[in-house]
Amino acid sequence: MLGYIHTATRGRPNAILSEVAARLTAQGVRVTGLVQFRAPQTGAHPCDMELMCLPGGQVFSIAQDLGRGASGCRMDIGSLETAVAQVEREIAQGAEVLIVNKFGAQESKGHGFSAAIAQALDRGVPVITVVNPLNIEAFLRFADGMATELTPEADAIMAWVAQKPAATPT
Repeated sequence: MLGYIHTATRGRPNAILSEVAARLTAQGVRVTGLVQFRAPQTGAHPCDMELMCLPGGQVFSIAQDLGRGASGCRMDIGSLETAVAQVEREIAQGAEVLIVNKFGAQESKGHGFSAAIAQALDRGVPVITVVNPLNIEAFLRFADGMATELTPEADAIMAWVAQKPAATPT
């Protein structure tokens, strides 16, 4: 199960994913992944954000300061890869739902969380993410027909997760 919210809106999808993570955790579901912890402050660069790793709460700043006037990509690849490795460990330890704050430029190129998403899907773990219009084509190629567009509401996403088939003994 691969569900996604397709939107160009910033902010609201992060709040929805955080709410879903909190509700699932309260129900005893082992949730792993990343949610946006702190949005960029007024006047800050839109890429200045911090992500919180689930379930442990470790915070990762995935943007680096390139200095005044810099226009290049601010992504801190090292920090991103550290977060990915932590999430992959959580998946291997029995996560029941994976939440990835967005399928972005790195994932579109086969980097970032693309391997963690594939790992979760291979294990039958539902994956929830957000995709913006810039990356939707790459996401749909990656999903290869497996993706379901989700209504951007916590209740709708909770209902989608509840559809996960029961595990079958091996």
